Amino acid sequence: MKKIVVTALVLIMVIGTVGCGAKKEDAEIIYGHMENNDFVPDHFDSISLFEELETGGYKIKAESDNGVQYTYQSSEEDADILEYYETWNEDEFSEKYSGGASLSRCD
Repeated sequence: MKKIVVTALVLIMVIGTVGCGAKKEDAEIIYGHMENNDFVPDHFDSISLFEELETGGYKIKAESDNGVQYTYQSSEEDADILEYYETWNEDEFSEKYSGGASLSRCD
């Protein structure tokens, strides 16, 4: 559960850093853990696509160092829920869904 929360917090930082509707060069998702109230990075995945959806949510396509391509996308029912799919192909989303996490929004 901690990894999901930390991942969600990191994604919030990425969303805030990258900005809406744009892909910043060399943008990345930072995975890590909390240690003595500090965030300690474990590894970084590169972002290939970052876009704001018409529904107000986000779609983030990323790739791990070992070549795993995955998508984080806001839920259609609730833009504050970010769903994880281990694919970039939307036709495979139903087969590749791996879970979701609730996000906090900062304006």
